[in-house]
Amino acid sequence: MSLEILITTVETETKEPKEVILDCLTRIVEKFGTNPFDDDDILDTISTIGILLCEKLHSKNYLNIVFKYACNINRGEEETNNLSNNCMFCNQTLHEKIDDHEINRVYNFTRKNYEIIISYLASENEKKYFMNELIKNFENLGKEKML
Repeated sequence: MSLEILITTVETETKEPKEVILDCLTRIVEKFGTNPFDDDDILDTISTIGILLCEKLHSKNYLNIVFKYACNINRGEEETNNLSNNCMFCNQTLHEKIDDHEINRVYNFTRKNYEIIISYLASENEKKYFMNELIKNFENLGKEKML
């Protein structure tokens, strides 16, 4: 799925304008880059739309998720890729014994996906300021200037 379709999907589900969703995505990549962040970071600094956006980005492999958990029974902390795994400290299945564990999703972009998203956001910004017919001229001018 392209980022354009993903943005349209979030737009449809949230009933928010595309500009709001693009602004949210921009704030996420500017604030966190390729560094790890969690749901609380998004809620504190971005918005609830950011969590849905991150879920959609993850579902389309633009964003990685791991689960950090703390075992309330045996007092240990660990990380896993799947909540169907057993806790390393009490050996209970994490998703079945969620009350016995504090679980937090931790996101991060790979460098490649980060650059794809930055490029997409740059092209969306260009569309705001240039008519489609003029974008090609602008790109050619930039290439000539580099020579």
